[in-house]
Amino acid sequence: MGMKTSRLITLVKESLADDPIEFVDASTDWQSPFRLARRCKGVALQHSVALDALDPMLFEGLVMELAEDYVPGPEVALEAFFEAWHICTPEGSDPLAEAASISRITMLPGRWPTPEYHKDASRIYTIGARLYEQLQGDFFLPCHKVAKLLGMSPKRVSRLLTVLTAKGYFAKSGKYTTTLAQRYVLGDVQVSQRLEGDS
Repeated sequence: MGMKTSRLITLVKESLADDPIEFVDASTDWQSPFRLARRCKGVALQHSVALDALDPMLFEGLVMELAEDYVPGPEVALEAFFEAWHICTPEGSDPLAEAASISRITMLPGRWPTPEYHKDASRIYTIGARLYEQLQGDFFLPCHKVAKLLGMSPKRVSRLLTVLTAKGYFAKSGKYTTTLAQRYVLGDVQVSQRLEGDS
């Protein structure tokens, strides 16, 4: 790996001293393990440590220490951290924002209630398709973040995700839990790349 594990963990702790990540209650904040995984990856990359050489279980002691008072328990936090490690990107990288910023969208086929509804559904599908391609696997579409990026309400994003899943454009990956948001993959319905400028 090039750098001793103890040194890397010290660097992560220094980062946490400047910008803490608190583990309190998974029912109100499931993102803490996810944020910690991103932070550890980000610190590693800042110091030229290759991520493919890192085993997330090297951080077991750090996670257990930070999550000592975590509800429902530090072991649950460790499981969530382990899962997050394999799907999250390093801190400082935001593929969701990058996917949402691209101006051309893939228009979904078929009839939709209104042109605006059709375009909103197509924008969310396009983001998911780009994330799936970029991450080579499942991806998150957090409603509040997608809503902010696209100028929609979180409720509209949630309903569109439900519709896109029901129509087979997305499929749920794994089960939603209090410690980890719902993940998605592309569904069985194939979409031709008919593009439209999103002006």
